[in-house]
Amino acid sequence: AGAPDDGETYPQTIRLYRPLEKGEYILRVCGHSMEPQIPDRSLIIVKDTNGEKPKYGSIVAYREGNNFTLKLLSYRKNPKTGKREDILKPTNPAYKDVIPIEGGQISGIYVETLERWEKA
Repeated sequence: AGAPDDGETYPQTIRLYRPLEKGEYILRVCGHSMEPQIPDRSLIIVKDTNGEKPKYGSIVAYREGNNFTLKLLSYRKNPKTGKREDILKPTNPAYKDVIPIEGGQISGIYVETLERWEKA
């Protein structure tokens, strides 16, 4: 989550305490917006949405181009139109909400933070 770092843009092999299920993948969190729940530099498991919209209140991986962000999926009333619109909220109050843009997409739903893993 965040912009990919040069050293982390390629697949790495790691050993987990359980196999990944179909549609699951791993992201490294780069940033503090979801602290304290999900600490900076954590490895997390995310499950592909398969095109289905996650429930409000889910933590989602949102992608705009090569950038990912991890946030709570919520909504707000648009002050101009009065219509409900999606919004992505951090758990850390020091960070601002993110309003999804056209062309961006929710690519996955947070499953868990990996506590036990090792490089293979």
